[in-house]
Amino acid sequence: KPIMYLTAINSKEMTSTTVFNSQPTLFHYDNNRKTYQPSNFGGKYLGEIPMREAIAASDNIYAVNTIMQLGPDKVVDMAKKMGTPSPLEPVPSLALGTSPVSPLEMASAYAVMANNGKRVAPVAVLRITDAAGRSVYEAPEDPGEQVVEPAAAYVMTRMMEGVFENGGTGNRVSSMMKRPVAGKTGTTDTDAWLVGYTPELATAVWVGYDKGREISKVDGHRAAPIFANFTEK
Repeated sequence: KPIMYLTAINSKEMTSTTVFNSQPTLFHYDNNRKTYQPSNFGGKYLGEIPMREAIAASDNIYAVNTIMQLGPDKVVDMAKKMGTPSPLEPVPSLALGTSPVSPLEMASAYAVMANNGKRVAPVAVLRITDAAGRSVYEAPEDPGEQVVEPAAAYVMTRMMEGVFENGGTGNRVSSMMKRPVAGKTGTTDTDAWLVGYTPELATAVWVGYDKGREISKVDGHRAAPIFANFTEK
């Protein structure tokens, strides 16, 4: 969802105050040949809401309205620019994260927002030294590439701080973190996520089973405390 909302803000097609009606909706796509009817978690609909509130509450109807307005291809292009090479299917349900991606991809994509819109490729080994402390290898410096307007990255960060404020899906772990933090929770029948960042560090936490086994409601809440503890330390 944040990659999609960043696409909307960066393209100037929408702003953080753009309003959609959160209500049960049947969406038509593929020249009216197909329909898609998402629902909100727990059947909770918020009526007319702006983007900031939709992100904090993780509203699915607002998200699908957004991707229908933008076109899924633009969101796929943005995700690629931000560092998610996994194939993403350009369909309305992409707004809800139906194409699988890895935690590394998510952490590096969110790092773009933390880094004022500049993408730097993740590096596993920075330096190797020998027994005497002499450097035998140093990773080449990556100047990075500006893939998003800094202003758009800033707006997204401000909106995702709302996830940890009252009414946000990460609100119950906010007291564990004593620093500025932005992020997004995500739950499906088989996954629990919290991906977020402070000014210094982007982190992706995923909880689930290797074989796509369903998780319980309790398991669905495990990612946020892991993220909060790790980030604070």
